[in-house]
Amino acid sequence: MFELDLSKEIVKPRLYLAKPSREIIGELNESYNIKLKLRLGGTLNELSFEVPFDLIINQELKRNPNIDNILDRFLVKLEFGNHIEWFIIKSSQNIMSEESDSKKVVCLSQVYQLTDKTIRKYEAEAKNATEALTEALNETVWNVNYVDSEYNITRRDFDVNSVTVLQFIFDIANSFGGLLMFDTENKTVSLYNPDNIGTDKGLMVGYNQYLINAEHENKTEEAITQLDVYGKNNISIADVNITGENFLTDFSNFLFPFERDDQGNVLKSSKYMSDTLCHSILDFNEKLQSKQPIFNNLLSQKESQQYLLEIKQTELTTLNNQLEDILILLDSAQANEEDVTQLLIDKGNKQAEINSKQGEIDIVQGEINILDSQIADLRSELSIESNFTSQQIQELDNFIIKREIVNENIEDPKELLKFAEEEFDKVKISPILIKCGVVNFLECLSEQRNWDRLVLGDKLRCNIEKFNLDAMTKIIGMDFDFETGKIDLEISNVEEIKNKKQKFIEKLNKSINTSTKVNYNISKWNGAASTASEINQIINSKFNANKTMIVAGQNENYSLNERGLTLKSPTDPMNFLRGLHNVLAFTNDGGNTYKTALTPQGTVAENVFGTLLCGVNLKIDASDNEGNKTFSVDNTGVKINGLALTIENGLDTSQINGSDTFVLQDTLYNGIKIDTIDGLTVIRSDNKTRTIANATDGIKIQQTDGIGGWIDKLYADTNGSLTAEDLKTKRLIINDTNDNVLIDADTKKIDFSKFTTIVGDLTADNIDVGTINVDEITYQGKSLGNGANSYIQWDANGNATIKGNIIMDDGSISWADITAPSYSQITGSKPPTDAEANPSYIKSTKITATTIESPTITGGSITSNTNINVGTDLRVGKHIYLDEGSNEPKSIVLAGQESILFDGSGNLQVDARTSVAIQGVIFGGTFVDFKNRDILNFNANVTAVFG
Repeated sequence: MFELDLSKEIVKPRLYLAKPSREIIGELNESYNIKLKLRLGGTLNELSFEVPFDLIINQELKRNPNIDNILDRFLVKLEFGNHIEWFIIKSSQNIMSEESDSKKVVCLSQVYQLTDKTIRKYEAEAKNATEALTEALNETVWNVNYVDSEYNITRRDFDVNSVTVLQFIFDIANSFGGLLMFDTENKTVSLYNPDNIGTDKGLMVGYNQYLINAEHENKTEEAITQLDVYGKNNISIADVNITGENFLTDFSNFLFPFERDDQGNVLKSSKYMSDTLCHSILDFNEKLQSKQPIFNNLLSQKESQQYLLEIKQTELTTLNNQLEDILILLDSAQANEEDVTQLLIDKGNKQAEINSKQGEIDIVQGEINILDSQIADLRSELSIESNFTSQQIQELDNFIIKREIVNENIEDPKELLKFAEEEFDKVKISPILIKCGVVNFLECLSEQRNWDRLVLGDKLRCNIEKFNLDAMTKIIGMDFDFETGKIDLEISNVEEIKNKKQKFIEKLNKSINTSTKVNYNISKWNGAASTASEINQIINSKFNANKTMIVAGQNENYSLNERGLTLKSPTDPMNFLRGLHNVLAFTNDGGNTYKTALTPQGTVAENVFGTLLCGVNLKIDASDNEGNKTFSVDNTGVKINGLALTIENGLDTSQINGSDTFVLQDTLYNGIKIDTIDGLTVIRSDNKTRTIANATDGIKIQQTDGIGGWIDKLYADTNGSLTAEDLKTKRLIINDTNDNVLIDADTKKIDFSKFTTIVGDLTADNIDVGTINVDEITYQGKSLGNGANSYIQWDANGNATIKGNIIMDDGSISWADITAPSYSQITGSKPPTDAEANPSYIKSTKITATTIESPTITGGSITSNTNINVGTDLRVGKHIYLDEGSNEPKSIVLAGQESILFDGSGNLQVDARTSVAIQGVIFGGTFVDFKNRDILNFNANVTAVFG
């Protein structure tokens, strides 16, 4: 029983205004009259709305701040339930009325921006859908997301000029018969098989079931009964069609509801055709089906013979060219009167080869002629004149509704026939188009169980009794008017409909030419589209079984129920995983098909992607309808049973990837030869070295001895020991039996700690070690040093010269029997002779590179070009001379603020912070100037005498 969830919110659209960079400017929550048009396939979605010029903000009528930001090519983001789509503003219109002033905005899906990019010229052959779409989007920021595997095993040719990118990708979709789906959130394009789009979630509309109004149109005039088919350069399907015609016909639409029993008794008559014509059409259908295998066999034999004929004709052309070369040599020899005996023999032999080859060609051509005759007889038996009376032919003419289809991207007749059959299936039944208005039940809380069932592309049951209509249709368009609360649905049988007429047609045998299914692989792509083998039947049955197990059940709104475990993103309803019983299945079309599944019996997949296929006892098996293995791969190799690996029209070795690595036995390739005796032999071009690899000798690298023999330079003996002469290596590493590194050439390290004994002399130009422990050193050189500033050097007489200091930390030097040198025998810098007589000078006075420290310094004079700093008092015996001989100003500064200044002109200036106390001052100058100066604290007892 369904339980109403009162916590759910009504689904309402939300609009956001954004710059072209997708930077959100603000939410358009004041917008109204919102209308959304969603379309399936080749039409872009459309959004329109209005925003007022003025808003009441803080109880005041003010200009809407969003109005001036709504600009052409700005973006609008729509959030509507799980549906998120970006639109580009295509146009805006200012509207003034008595009620209000507003701006109407019209937007198209952001896919519309692909019209801004153009493709001037594009030519390509044999491209699948993914390749074509990728190259079409190459110069845009859009990418390909998903392409149905059917369109990746099909190839098309393209030749377009001056088209937009958007138009080109629609053309690509049309050429493959696929349906484009756009994801504007991630800017991706997908191409789906229309049959795999949409599921039946149980939604129904009708009287008392949401329906407001409806229009039902049955376009009988569009029910095509004959489809003429043309491909690239006007190629036709006549050669691969069992009737030999370049068209397909199907009269099922007008046969309905004719029915007969096994004895041919009429149970129901057609509303259009006579019973006799209906009988003849059904009889002819059965005859076509019975003759189809015969035609397939004849056509297959003919193609094999035609391929053989092309090979032999190519061989004949080569022989004729060779004969022409012989004739040229013969003419030249005869002109020069040379011996032509051998050339005449060569000419006769070559002519005999040509005659023999021509005979082979005639035999093959004869086989083809026989097959052509048998095919012609079969087609005569299946002609209209042989199966219908003249009166029936005249009646049938009333129902021939002819149309033409052209696909310039297809140049293979078989592929063209397959394409035409698929397209014919879409148009041979009169299309039904239904337009109905329904209430917007997305805004009804009581209808929440159906909210998730309204999906573009999904199936919808439409039951309108007065129209005598009860059909399962597909939603191909939805128009939302959020102002009025109405949804206009456009539903059709363009993709699928299961009404009574369709069920009747499915039960009928295929009509005249649609039964001519050609079960051949496309010649250019061996086996890519074959579906007749037993393994494919197994795969299909697996798919169907998995679908039966998984799709059954109800209450799909839950992730865990009787339908199993469902893992689905609400924003990506097309792709999800479902697990039930012992099956894990994956879908990419909303659950319509499950093309990938994990079962206890193995993995079932339409496509397997990866870079490596590994397995224990890996097997690949392909079998025919009778169970015979036609192709297999196992641990014994690759087997093709009774079939041939055929490349149509031949193939030059330059067209084969890696053809330059092909090797033939006993043939020399750049000094390399493989044979059954020596195995692999490689000889350098100058014959100086040779390499042999075989099971007897193993691997040997040899050097010539100059007289026809070979000397082993690198080889392995019978014990497996490797012997090498003249070995030169880089970054060599030698380990002991315990895998310890003895020598590492990469780090330039020898670990002598791992060696127990080192025998012999060590000769070296330089040895740099941290610590060396030896019992005795016999030194034969001239010097032992640590660079140019310190060394010990011996001369030829045994005299040692030491450069640098000798520092002894504790200990002493014992001269033994050697007499200590006298003062005169010491050369170089030495202490004075009375150095020991004045120890106090050394002990009390300290002289460094920058200072002299002593209690008392006695001397004649001290000269300094900088400063002399005295820490305490300075006592001067007589005079202080300031820069004697200079007229520059001089000063004595007291405490950094008071000073006595001698200006160099004989004037004295005293500067004090407070006052200058002067007693008994005699002014011998001309004047004393107190102008602009205050005389403070003048003592009245002091007399100033002037003059």
